[in-house]
Amino acid sequence: MMFSSSLEHNFTRPNERGEYEVAKGISSTCFRAILDYFKNGVIRCPPSVSVPELREACDYLLIPFDASTVKCQNLRGLLHELSNEGARVQFDIFIEELIMPVMVTCGQRGDRECHIVVLTDDDVVDWDEEYPPQMGEEFSQSKWS
Repeated sequence: MMFSSSLEHNFTRPNERGEYEVAKGISSTCFRAILDYFKNGVIRCPPSVSVPELREACDYLLIPFDASTVKCQNLRGLLHELSNEGARVQFDIFIEELIMPVMVTCGQRGDRECHIVVLTDDDVVDWDEEYPPQMGEEFSQSKWS
């Protein structure tokens, strides 16, 4: 039946412990901490909740996960998650600004392969002119971040 009561689908019934599940996989302890965000604007991560678990719950519930919204005794875990986010943002920038334009250009030329190596300004490339790295094609480009 397309339109039926939520009671028929067990959406509003408590589980065997009398708890209601808001989102599968988010523990009650984690959810309780997240509720504080709506009261105080800050999530205090309980010691029993891992930082990655809290991060995943925040992502699922569309709550910002940053140093201003999350307070945690596990500073190492928090900094690790924030570092992961920074790396994701940096990777998105590399994809959009460095890699995609080169791939599009190769595709527009009709190339079937595109080999890209992204180097930082500090990287030193010491390739032998007679034996460059095998690229499979005679065209190679270097992009510096």
